[in-house]
Amino acid sequence: METVPAANALPFIEATFAFLASDYGFELVQSTEIPSMAWFRRDQRVVIVAYDFIRDATIEVDLLDGAADDRYRLADVLAFEPEIGPIRLEGIRDRSLMISELERLAGVLATYGREFLAGHMPAFARRYREALLVRTTRALAMREFYSGDPARARELFATLRAYWDDRDREHFAQLEAGTALRYLRRGAN
Repeated sequence: METVPAANALPFIEATFAFLASDYGFELVQSTEIPSMAWFRRDQRVVIVAYDFIRDATIEVDLLDGAADDRYRLADVLAFEPEIGPIRLEGIRDRSLMISELERLAGVLATYGREFLAGHMPAFARRYREALLVRTTRALAMREFYSGDPARARELFATLRAYWDDRDREHFAQLEAGTALRYLRRGAN
């Protein structure tokens, strides 16, 4: 595999996440070499593993629940699991580091994503309810911020205060200052 271009992680993704097929009955249904992505499907559940060497050189693992039309980023789902450490590392361009990070994330998924992988969606939602509620509330706040009611956006962001990240603080500050959406509303007239 040393002849594989540095930007192509697909052979390593397929090999590292092969446990999805052997242990859980998923099938590799689609893949691309650059950016490297693999879609593993079982029934209406999909695990998407992606690595984009050219952009931020990070590995993303997404879980798609087709029955509920929900897509979860593993880093968001596990945001409140402090023993795991950071889920999303940027700037992984060294081949050996990329392989070890794929192995680490496969282990994290196997350990913390058992309910999703086995198709026990109510148990998955119960186990990660805090992270899923924060994710949903943040998405609603962002939608209101950009295309809805600024007062509602402010309420939703205020509800999330204990979970704010830098983007949330910035959006809330714009709402407090009354500068949010000014540029959008002028263009709509």
